[in-house]
Amino acid sequence: MERNKKMKSIEDILLSKMKNGQLGHFYIISTQDSSNSPNSLQDWLNSLLQSYLDVQNAGCKLENHPDIAFFTTEKENYQVHDLSELFQMTNHRPLKLHYQFAIITEAHKLNENLSNKLLKILEEPSENLIIFLLNPNDSVLLPTVESRAIKLKIPKKFETLPLENEFIKSLESSLPNLHDFIDKLKNDSNAKNELIHYLINNTPDDFHAQNQLIKLLKNWQKNIEFHNYPNSNFYQAYRYLEKYINNSAP
Repeated sequence: MERNKKMKSIEDILLSKMKNGQLGHFYIISTQDSSNSPNSLQDWLNSLLQSYLDVQNAGCKLENHPDIAFFTTEKENYQVHDLSELFQMTNHRPLKLHYQFAIITEAHKLNENLSNKLLKILEEPSENLIIFLLNPNDSVLLPTVESRAIKLKIPKKFETLPLENEFIKSLESSLPNLHDFIDKLKNDSNAKNELIHYLINNTPDDFHAQNQLIKLLKNWQKNIEFHNYPNSNFYQAYRYLEKYINNSAP
């Protein structure tokens, strides 16, 4: 398999989902590079959103866009009034885009009170409101909030991380039988973590493949949240590899 030709970044996949109206309602984004500054995540997301604007409307700029709002504070914690516009966005439709985007830039500054208010929005999400919660410090958040999110880690320097786990490396050349695949993942936490990035990096530029990947990652994330890895998740990952990735391996 020519890995470089099939490699897909997280940004590529999210941009494709934006263009096709297939985004989830809530994302928590952190980084795998502890040396990155807190602004690095926002720079990454700004680039993603600007790419989306370029596709939707040539010349349209991110700054002061009516459908995109950033929420930040210089205080130790967010106050209710800091997020008041976000709570109002649930009552309005986008003006120019298919989506409204709300970006909370500092997850570690959300106290329990505001986290519970945010939770109410997440329990009954607005159809066209997408919330990005940036977590540059990889802080522990309210579990009920985290459980409703699609959690993404942006690789170091926003590039694809090299594979380190020997079992995952072996998938590039051949797919083992289903029993061995499940058995290995059940007993190797590093393989479980790296498999997610292997799937993202190798998903082909195909709508159905990317749509199935998003569904698979949502189910996977729910089980990670509750420290539960049922065989059904490993089975789904195996069938996904078999259908969309390893079917083109030599």
